[in-house]
Amino acid sequence: MIVFFFFPGGFATTANVQINIMDINDNIPVFYPRNYSKNIQDSTQPGSEIITVHASDDDSGVFGQIQYSIVAGNDQKRFDIDARTGKLYVIIYNIKQHL
Repeated sequence: MIVFFFFPGGFATTANVQINIMDINDNIPVFYPRNYSKNIQDSTQPGSEIITVHASDDDSGVFGQIQYSIVAGNDQKRFDIDARTGKLYVIIYNIKQHL
């Protein structure tokens, strides 16, 4: 690519610039499977693992790293997810009493 530089007083110069694109965040994470379903008992103990979700991202480096979080539907903080592993846990004892 050639870049033109213009300066006050009518002066100008050019420079050759080489740009190498290594990676961009151009792939979205994909869950496998796409949908999850799990039935749990209302007496499930706090700390019990319910299910592990899994996603992958075809980007490389930091753009391909997956971090899990619960972004909606958990206002009463009944569940927690491990940001690194995707393991979903019950954190309130006797879910039925808290619904």
